[in-house]
Amino acid sequence: MAERAIVRALAALPGELAGEYQPLSTIDEAARERLIEAHLLFKAGDRFLKAGGFTATGRTPAAST
Repeated sequence: MAERAIVRALAALPGELAGEYQPLSTIDEAARERLIEAHLLFKAGDRFLKAGGFTATGRTPAAST
């Protein structure tokens, strides 16, 4: 699965590139709110996401016609 490969690659990043992977599907509400407050995560219904055709849950582009 691609996600597992990405998680392994991210876990191997050194120094200031190191971080923590948090899947959006399993993140708890408190962590979600902290990320929103830190401007690292869009909140549901964000006007910029809508304008770009993205969703807040999966960041997947909406189909365009």
